[in-house]
Amino acid sequence: MKIGNLVKIQEIPANHPQDRGKYAVIIDIRLNDHGQVCKLHFFDHNFKFNEYHVGRLEVVNAVH
Repeated sequence: MKIGNLVKIQEIPANHPQDRGKYAVIIDIRLNDHGQVCKLHFFDHNFKFNEYHVGRLEVVNAVH
């Protein structure tokens, strides 16, 4: 996972129901006790931000 990657929120029960299947861009990455956490910028009408663990994301388009 890198800043700028386009990701899709996996459709798993651990993810917020309103976010499942949505696309977002990684704008920041930090480490916590459980590994990498990505801050995401969503493309919905609210242009909201949220954070997800890398294991809950699927990379759609990677920045090299």
